[in-house]
Amino acid sequence: MTETNELKFDPSRQIAIIWDIEDVQQIRPDLTDEQAMDVLLEVEDNHDAEWGVSWTTLEATAGILFPKGSNDDGDDDFYKDKIKDKSQPE
Repeated sequence: MTETNELKFDPSRQIAIIWDIEDVQQIRPDLTDEQAMDVLLEVEDNHDAEWGVSWTTLEATAGILFPKGSNDDGDDDFYKDKIKDKSQPE
């Protein structure tokens, strides 16, 4: 017998809030589909269940992963400690 870790969504007992790359690209139209997905995956890996995911979370994560340049206003600094540096081994 083979075990599966397949998650099954039961709308009679669960809810799911879906964010997609188009949501990320609404706040950061300069990002490619792949970059927008990287933002979503980072948010998924590091979100705080107490606060959830919001437009601010997406914007801050996008700013950390893909800085816009020297005109950054620094608002993303609040979230930097929550984002893992993927270039460093764990």
